[in-house]
Amino acid sequence: MRFILNMAWRETRASWFRLLLFFLCIAIGVGSMVSLRSFTQNLRASILRESRSLVAADVRVENAQPWKAEARAILNRYSASSLVTAHTEIQVPGDFNRAVSAWKHR
Repeated sequence: MRFILNMAWRETRASWFRLLLFFLCIAIGVGSMVSLRSFTQNLRASILRESRSLVAADVRVENAQPWKAEARAILNRYSASSLVTAHTEIQVPGDFNRAVSAWKHR
């Protein structure tokens, strides 16, 4: 074990610039991953916070499972109401079983 540590120390002294460059690359990589993750989380939170104005709806109904017949009937009953001025249904990218429906009320 002592031999390995001596060789590592010798290599570190001989090529300290490469070691510094290696650690700098690791730090830049970790920093970029953290900042990208933070950006996506802030963007997602902002979209959720502003979703009412983005979708232009007063009510948002979503379901992670396929819609049951009773729920679909209730949604259709309210969507046929005279209060509804716009109906929007979007598919969540990458999740084909989840749909988001929204109605705009007067």
